[in-house]
Amino acid sequence: MTTTQQAQDKAVEALMDCYHAYGEHPDYKQSHALNNVVAQWIGDILTPAQITEAMATCHDIHHRRTTKPDLFYKGHDIEPADEFYTDALADYEHDNELVLYRIIQQAMK
Repeated sequence: MTTTQQAQDKAVEALMDCYHAYGEHPDYKQSHALNNVVAQWIGDILTPAQITEAMATCHDIHHRRTTKPDLFYKGHDIEPADEFYTDALADYEHDNELVLYRIIQQAMK
């Protein structure tokens, strides 16, 4: 038996896995498969709007991890060579993960 937090963690992981499998714009069948995976963990499905927001957020996470773009951090432009780049990237990723958790929590209501 998993706790609610563990179920949410697994659902967020599943969203990233589905993003890697289906891309940012899953079609109807892929959205249905995504919902089947999420429902296994939280017992509920996502609305089309939640799927769209979740996949866009996953895309942002993936893009930042793979391309190392310049970031805006604490009022300054930060480049990958800058000392605080890792901190800035971690903050952006944390914010995006919070979005995914919010989507999962909304679906559970």
